[in-house]
Amino acid sequence: MLNLKNFWYAIAETAELNNKEPLSRQIFNQHLVLYRGSDHKPIILPDRCLHRCGKLSNGRVSNGSLQCPYHGWVYGDKGKVVAMPSEGTRTIKNLCHQSYRMIEQEGYIYVCFEPHPEIDHPYPMPHYQKKGWKNIRLQHTFKNNVTNCVENFIDVPHTAFVHDGIFRKLEGRAVHTLIERKNGTVKIDYMNESSNLGSMSWFLNPTKGKVIHIDNFIMPNITHVIYRLPSGWEYLITSQSTPIDDHNTIVYTDITYHFGIWTRCAAPIVKRQAKKVIDQDIQVLEDQYEVIQREKASFFNMPCDMIHVMISEIREALENGIDPRTLADKKKEVTFYV
Repeated sequence: MLNLKNFWYAIAETAELNNKEPLSRQIFNQHLVLYRGSDHKPIILPDRCLHRCGKLSNGRVSNGSLQCPYHGWVYGDKGKVVAMPSEGTRTIKNLCHQSYRMIEQEGYIYVCFEPHPEIDHPYPMPHYQKKGWKNIRLQHTFKNNVTNCVENFIDVPHTAFVHDGIFRKLEGRAVHTLIERKNGTVKIDYMNESSNLGSMSWFLNPTKGKVIHIDNFIMPNITHVIYRLPSGWEYLITSQSTPIDDHNTIVYTDITYHFGIWTRCAAPIVKRQAKKVIDQDIQVLEDQYEVIQREKASFFNMPCDMIHVMISEIREALENGIDPRTLADKKKEVTFYV
């Protein structure tokens, strides 16, 4: 049965996991420990010793094995118990902790809880380490659930208010869109984007020519935003939302761009702007979630919320064990005023 746990989720950046220390993580309210085995590949186990429930993430790693800090049990490759110090030479053959499927790809470590992932590999990070492109990677925790986070990341109307002057400003200009849901994805084509790009408009689009702007949601937790500028430059935002629990989400954001000869020197400005925008989204999403919990409130949807409705239907299908690819395809033209 297809569900939310049939997919790959980013759980850490490669650089966060060395060969000397374990790493603690939480996903779907499950506490996990990561360490590198004898082949230096990540191993992911429940953060609990099989013996007396010591916290493995407080242990130590040596030569590709993880030792529990309580009684010193040692876990080797694939979580196999290789030593029980208090038992001397007595051991239980083939005693092995549960381990989870793992892939290390493009600087991320991914986990899947089901034995048969829906797709073979995680969503690829665009132009990762490609010549002429710059990648800026950010990591933030949001006090809200995955659904509300991904909807925010491809929600244009809020940008003129939450990010006024930084990302956009309110001009009341009609922006025509074509929204399409198909095969577990939502694609939004903005057909007349131009100069309303906030404080960076003078640099990104000085001629005020037509901008190709496409937003994408890929089930269950990926958003991918594309800006193609008249100059041939591109600016991409790829966000992976990983559920810590029902109330908190860790978001891994890749800002990927090429600005010609300005690509390298623009990095500090791009990072600063991205951080400012994300910090504002963290606050507004925390406020939203506080109201939802306090008032037990639901949303009131208008035509401009069609993107959110389509995403929510996909997420709700997965929560109920329904394959979103069986949902009817939808296509809708919507005009925003921004």
